[in-house]
Amino acid sequence: MQKHLIQLSFILLFAVLLLGYVYSAHTKEGTETGSPKPPALSMTLTEPSELEKIRQFAGEKDVLSQLLSADHWKPVLLQSAQKLVALSEKRFESIQDTYGQSPRFFDPGWLQQPGVKFTLTGVILRPDKGLLFHTTASHCAELRYLFRLHYNLETEKGPRQSDLPFTLAAIAPLGELALKNTPQNEGPEPDCRTALQAIVESGKLPELALSVMKLPQAITDLEFNFQLARFPHDGTPGFSEQAHYGLGRLERTVGKEATTWQAGTLANQVDSPSLQNDPEAKAKLWEFITQDSSQELLRKGQLEIPAEFLSTTALSATPYGLGRMVNRPFSQLFANGGHEHPNKSLLLRRLDTLSCTGCHASQSVAGFHFLGNTQANPEAPALQQMMQPWSPYFERIQEWRRDVLKGEASEKPFPGRAAKGQLGEACGSFAHAKGNSTNWSCNAQAALRCELGMPQSSLFPGLGECVPQQPRVGASCDTAVLHSDQADPFADRYVSNSGLLCGPQGLPGQICNKSTNGFPGGFCTTLCDPNRPSSPKTHESGEHSHSTCMPVPTNGPFTACLEAGNEFRNCLEKHNTPVRMPNCQKNSDCRQGYLCARVNAGGGICAPQYFLHELAIEDHPVGEARRQEAKGH
Repeated sequence: MQKHLIQLSFILLFAVLLLGYVYSAHTKEGTETGSPKPPALSMTLTEPSELEKIRQFAGEKDVLSQLLSADHWKPVLLQSAQKLVALSEKRFESIQDTYGQSPRFFDPGWLQQPGVKFTLTGVILRPDKGLLFHTTASHCAELRYLFRLHYNLETEKGPRQSDLPFTLAAIAPLGELALKNTPQNEGPEPDCRTALQAIVESGKLPELALSVMKLPQAITDLEFNFQLARFPHDGTPGFSEQAHYGLGRLERTVGKEATTWQAGTLANQVDSPSLQNDPEAKAKLWEFITQDSSQELLRKGQLEIPAEFLSTTALSATPYGLGRMVNRPFSQLFANGGHEHPNKSLLLRRLDTLSCTGCHASQSVAGFHFLGNTQANPEAPALQQMMQPWSPYFERIQEWRRDVLKGEASEKPFPGRAAKGQLGEACGSFAHAKGNSTNWSCNAQAALRCELGMPQSSLFPGLGECVPQQPRVGASCDTAVLHSDQADPFADRYVSNSGLLCGPQGLPGQICNKSTNGFPGGFCTTLCDPNRPSSPKTHESGEHSHSTCMPVPTNGPFTACLEAGNEFRNCLEKHNTPVRMPNCQKNSDCRQGYLCARVNAGGGICAPQYFLHELAIEDHPVGEARRQEAKGH
């Protein structure tokens, strides 16, 4: 391991040496001309041209094979996926008689199917993983290569290809051991922060990504997140549609004779089931959490739970994020039964958002924060791509990471409240012991108001969501109560009230698409005027200045069309209903549970996240041959 970290350090050193002249020249120029503002700090590679250079470097190998050099990790990933799917299937067996139709479970065999592979979708520099966490001479940052499972198959109806809801992050730590006592063109020896700033400000992140690929065993960890099951809204009693996700981590061990991979613990993902059965360990964890030093680190968003309390896998569920107990591992342990704290509600929420499940269920896109798009195509038909393949929280946290790199970071933004009162974020009040409370407001300058939750969560009865002050197309309208007090997502129940806020009380002439029809929190809309064109390009002014007339899938016939093996675009052309949908440019323009689906080059519309075919595991031809073979036997 020591040898490996030194090798990585030389890569970082090499990049700094290449940049030495550029960086010092930039500094001199700033001094002589009045210190012009430095270029924007971009720490993410997502442009197709940048990613293509990395793919070309891999040559005949795919990028992941080039990084890992051997396939020892694949059986371990397959085993982890099988374990998570089996757990979900077992839970479903106990309640399957109450469901209207069977869900689709992820088939781990897809990971071994020809024509299905992980494709590079982005590279992210994480200066916080070193400058704030793991601060050692051998670990001053991380470089993360992000992949998406993608298929390209020949079927009876012709070639089919699509991304799937399965992401993998390959993590390479970057060290600074070799930066010490190294001659530079001028000025003092650069520390880790200075070296990283030089790389980012000079636009050399692509070169760094290529350099790390040349190293043997550069990758030390793999993290994965995949949709392991999806339950359609018309087959889920007492609830709207939902999807379950499996998360896990693999870590590499370099031995004298071989390199091995095994399951590793997930950051801050406490093993709630095990701790519930171990009162002594549970008490020890609470003592650690509530000590003054831990409380200060939690306030900053930098608390790290010791590995002895952590799990190697996790299950999360969407929609409704932190409103569901399955996504809140700390609350599962400490919400009931003693464990007093003056601000317990807020304490547990912050702890839950530091966990993998709490984070991925908050301000995410269908359970993910960075998806990327392996087939980005500006000419693609409407409703087949995201305008922005990352979440609102990722957008905000990148700003914070830039501040970390510049040494200007304040407290880490927490999911669900990252931008302090913007559209779709949490608002309202937390009730604490002795009559105290914490109040979160909305950004009035952005013409937002706080609307108590739709649905109202039994876990947070005083919290709501920041929404536009004036009712618009796309507003929430389903005044239901979400009951969730167990870690089992199948135990959650959605109890609708009779009053829906479209119509006389809200938007005259509009109807409310209920949560139980696949629209989280309800969705106000209206049919398009038959005397006006229903083209995706129809952005209107006046009363409809914030919406677009869009053909959206018609429940029933559209789903049947997909199940028959037809392509998404063909089914949408045949089975649609033109309605008004809110305009957007990015995912943060939409409410939680919705994303900005691309309409044309000018923008998109806010749509339920699972409208996009690539974000749901059903109705893909992956595994079709194997399913047909199984039927034959």
